[in-house]
Amino acid sequence: MASLTEANTDINAKLDDATVALTAATEKADALEADIARKDEEARLATVATERAAQIRNLKLFPDEVIDERAGLWAALDEASWTERVEDWKTVRGSAGASTTGTETASAFTGTSDNNTGKTGTARRAVLGL
Repeated sequence: MASLTEANTDINAKLDDATVALTAATEKADALEADIARKDEEARLATVATERAAQIRNLKLFPDEVIDERAGLWAALDEASWTERVEDWKTVRGSAGASTTGTETASAFTGTSDNNTGKTGTARRAVLGL
């Protein structure tokens, strides 16, 4: 009977060791999967940032420094929000050349406006998403 008790104790100790090893391996596998998913998302966002920066460069509305600075933020936007923002910028770009005397025009490059009085104030940059 003593040998049976010793065998049972030995088997239980091995089972405990195996359970600890399995738990450690599972945690490591989960951490690796999470790391891979994070790196995949970072790569996807980098690709989106590059594509969106090129799209905005084609609009010729912002200087390269602003585009480079904001590309990562733009990449985080969902497609619908991004499309809406680009359409707003296209509208701003299309109307930028048509100013009339006495109206206020804003510069997306400098963040200033000139209301034809010779005084300069801050532009309403919120519409540009800056």
